Amino acid sequence: EPLGAASSGTTTDVATFLKIVRDATTTTPVTLDLGGHTISFEGRVREERLYIDRSFVTITNGTLLLPDMTVLVLRGQGIKLDRLTIKGPGSMPGDYLFEQIGLVSLRARMQNPEPVHITDCSIQLDDDPSPETSGLAISSPAHVVISGCTITGSGKCGLHVSGRACTVTVSDCTVRSCQLAGFLFDARCTAKLQRCVSAKCTHGFVCEGSNVEVGPGCRVEGCTEYGFQCSMEGAMTVGDGCSVKGGEHGFAACGRGSRLTVGAGCKVVRTVFGFWATEGGVLQCGSYCSVERCQMGFDSQSKGSKLTTGDHCSVAHCESGFAAQEGQLTTGRGCWAHKCSQNGFESAGPTALLVTGPENRAVACKEGCFQAFDGGKMTIGDDNLASQGKILVIAQDAPSAITLGSVFWAGDPRLAYGAFYGATIRKADTLKTALGPSAMEGQVMRWQEQQQHAVQLLVGGPQVPPVPPAQPTQARSAAAIAKPAPKLQPPAKPAPVTIPCAYCGAAKPQKQLKKCDGCKAAGARPEQCAFYCSVACEQEHVAAHQPACPATLKAKQEAEAAEEAAQAATSTSAPEQECLLCSRAPAPCGLAHEGVVHMGICEACAEQHTRKRYDRTCPWCRTPAEATVVRV
Repeated sequence: EPLGAASSGTTTDVATFLKIVRDATTTTPVTLDLGGHTISFEGRVREERLYIDRSFVTITNGTLLLPDMTVLVLRGQGIKLDRLTIKGPGSMPGDYLFEQIGLVSLRARMQNPEPVHITDCSIQLDDDPSPETSGLAISSPAHVVISGCTITGSGKCGLHVSGRACTVTVSDCTVRSCQLAGFLFDARCTAKLQRCVSAKCTHGFVCEGSNVEVGPGCRVEGCTEYGFQCSMEGAMTVGDGCSVKGGEHGFAACGRGSRLTVGAGCKVVRTVFGFWATEGGVLQCGSYCSVERCQMGFDSQSKGSKLTTGDHCSVAHCESGFAAQEGQLTTGRGCWAHKCSQNGFESAGPTALLVTGPENRAVACKEGCFQAFDGGKMTIGDDNLASQGKILVIAQDAPSAITLGSVFWAGDPRLAYGAFYGATIRKADTLKTALGPSAMEGQVMRWQEQQQHAVQLLVGGPQVPPVPPAQPTQARSAAAIAKPAPKLQPPAKPAPVTIPCAYCGAAKPQKQLKKCDGCKAAGARPEQCAFYCSVACEQEHVAAHQPACPATLKAKQEAEAAEEAAQAATSTSAPEQECLLCSRAPAPCGLAHEGVVHMGICEACAEQHTRKRYDRTCPWCRTPAEATVVRV
């Protein structure tokens, strides 16, 4: 039966459903329980917008099937959608060009409306959705609370919130397989998110000129471009422990006036840029943020961009670790770059400035641990460490400059400083090395003479840990992190290599043995040679060694080559040429006409050609002139 204006119950009748939800004059609360059934509006609704105008209506427990070119628009206040599955292909903008279109759209008709609640709903667009239709589109004015929802297959965005008067709270929601962004907030809206996921979209979480707070536990998986992006003078705060896996950019602040603040322990894996500030954007990272297997770790690109990292941030297995490319980059205490294929810390460009905090480390970076080029400036803090790199600290051109702190740790002091083409490096007052004095003292003194300045070698002081500190989630205490690493011992001298005598077997160092004269004359490799402890052993072993001696083998090969050359030179018999017309040999004759001779026919073919009375055309070039027989 049709439900009354103030009643609640179960309905599956389309006419009754439409009658209730289109009543904009009644504000009495009503609940429409679909009882787990499906309501299809195919053939029952012709308009492109199916409006729910009634306020304080609750629709629960069922499925709504929307026809092609039709979307569901919520205009009443206090509407509640609970445990619903909403399916449809979506709609084109049409006359609503400036309206944000969603399969479910919310556009209130009054200021300061009562909040709309959407709970445990699934919004599913067809396999071929409209390219202008989002899953859930919210326009101002609106106050919406969304929790436990799933949006899949949108032709545009999963959740699109637009407008100054929009306030949205989202928790435990997942968006998958959308053509544009999983979550898009623009036009100065306000949003708070908790534990949300954006997967297999073009972008993950995008803030354009809005104020967005992303809580802990949100993540982006498999998106192709941006993970968390803030642009167009927006402000975005990302909570602790958020992550991005795959795509072009992890966390990005784009454009002047845009500010992105990232919490502690956030992680980026397998992207092009990990943490990226560009075009004047400002990016602030918390402590223990990490980047793994990306092209760039922490990158401040273009003039006016600023990127600041917290303490103990890390980059591993990337091309460049911490890079200021015409922007400004400041690192915290204990940051480290490990196994980068290019540079650990780099500053490039006339406006670039990289300032490292104390106890930063660059380990096993192939090109350079700390490098400035193209006019870049770099200030290295105290107790920084560089080890296992081609060059530890280098400035490559005249405008570039590097300033080291008072104490600098070098894995190999000989490679510590390098300046090319007039670049300047203010060297450390104290150079420390983790290796013992017996192994490194002489090298340090020679290096001092080459550099022509005094360097003090301190041994026995606190050692810099050779490995990065653990993150807080690994439950390591502060005392364990601060515990000095064991001192590295000088490498032991290798034992001399001994070789046995080829005759008597007495093992001696190679320098004390005599090489076979034949092997020496033939220039054989050491593993092919025979060594003897004395001339007597060589004379006793000459008969047994001669067949395998490289000199004997070389002489034998030369003799065989000379014999083959002689046989080739004395051979005068040439293979008989076959007739080109009948394939019979020999073919000593040819045909000549107009100064051209074609050789290679036999006597029989030549005789047959001579007997011709009329057609004596050349069989090769088909020249009509008469061809005469030529014999060699």
